[in-house]
Amino acid sequence: LPSASPSANVFQCMATPAMLGDVPGSDDLTVQALINLLQWGGGRRPASAIGYIYSEAGGHIHRSVIQSHGGVRNFVKAHSDVFALEPQGPGETCPSIRLLSSQERLA
Repeated sequence: LPSASPSANVFQCMATPAMLGDVPGSDDLTVQALINLLQWGGGRRPASAIGYIYSEAGGHIHRSVIQSHGGVRNFVKAHSDVFALEPQGPGETCPSIRLLSSQERLA
């Protein structure tokens, strides 16, 4: 899970290069990192927030996994059993990614 110090609310996906390894085509840890990011953000974040994951240790591997799908939009679509991409709303600069509710995941 992401951690935050009491004095600063800073995202840490806790995925280290050793945990990620170099397993080509494995989305599992990138899915988990995005779940952690969204949970840290209350279940919904702008798609541009994926940069938080890229900036962490092992972020280059997450970037490669997401790019192998053709970008964030297609990565979210490929994992539509976990995530939903919502259109850009008024005053927002990009679409948002949100975690599906337990009811949506069961449907």
